[in-house]
Amino acid sequence: PPARRPGLASAALAASVRSAVRSASGRPVAAVLVVPQLPTDVRHNSKIDRTGLAAWATSVLSGGRMRRP
Repeated sequence: PPARRPGLASAALAASVRSAVRSASGRPVAAVLVVPQLPTDVRHNSKIDRTGLAAWATSVLSGGRMRRP
């Protein structure tokens, strides 16, 4: 189901993502975050703003406030 607010993924979703990523790349996943809506690039409304999303995730994983990206 869609996330109502940003936060940590459920244990089941996190386990599924960790398993898939480990199988595909062999890399561990520290955290799985969910958001109600992905931020889009203001120049191209259909493209995800990956830079903004990365900055948000870095802030959250560094102990910052859980807010919308």
